[in-house]
Amino acid sequence: MKAILLTLCVGGLLFSAGCDRAEVQDKAVVPSMPVAQNVPVVPSNVAPSQNISGRPKAVNFTLTQTKGGQASLDGLRNGGKAVIFFWATWCPHCREQLKEMSAQKKALEELGAAVILVDIGEDKAAVDRFMAAKGYDFNVLLDLDSAVAEIYEIVGVPTIVFVGQDGTILDSGNSFPENYVEILK
Repeated sequence: MKAILLTLCVGGLLFSAGCDRAEVQDKAVVPSMPVAQNVPVVPSNVAPSQNISGRPKAVNFTLTQTKGGQASLDGLRNGGKAVIFFWATWCPHCREQLKEMSAQKKALEELGAAVILVDIGEDKAAVDRFMAAKGYDFNVLLDLDSAVAEIYEIVGVPTIVFVGQDGTILDSGNSFPENYVEILK
C-alpha cells in the first residue's frame, strides 16, 4: 500500500508540474503513469472477458459511501453505464478534473451514466471537508486501503474509467476526454 501511495504522490507531482505525454516521449523518459486514450484498464487478476466486444469487464466492488452505508459498482450502475473517477483530495490535477466532472455531471447522467467517485486512501472526514469547502454534491466511495485501486491497477490519479451498459470497460485515461459522448454511445 505504501508503494501505491508513493506512486500516486509521484504521479500527482508529475501532472501538477505540467508533464504531458509528448514531453515525456520527447525526452525519452518512461512515464510513471499512463496517459491512455482508448486503452482499457485490464486488472491482472481478472480473466479476459469472453464477451462479443472483446473488451474486459469492469470488476465489481463494494465500498463505504460518504453519505452512509455501502454501495457496489453494479448496484450504482443498475444495468447502465458508469464513469468511475479515481482521485484524492490532495491531488491538484484531480481537483481540476473534478471541476470538469462536476460541470459534465448532468450531461453524463442524461447519457445514462452513473458518476462514481472513488477516493483512494483518505478517510470520510477529509473527503467530507473537501467536498463541503468546494461545494460539490457527489456521493464518494472510500477506498481506504486502496484495494479497488490495486484491482484496477491505478498507477496515478486522477484516472477516469468509462464502463458501458454491458459492463465492459470502454475507455480510460487521466483526464476527462472531450469525446465522452462518443465513448458512452
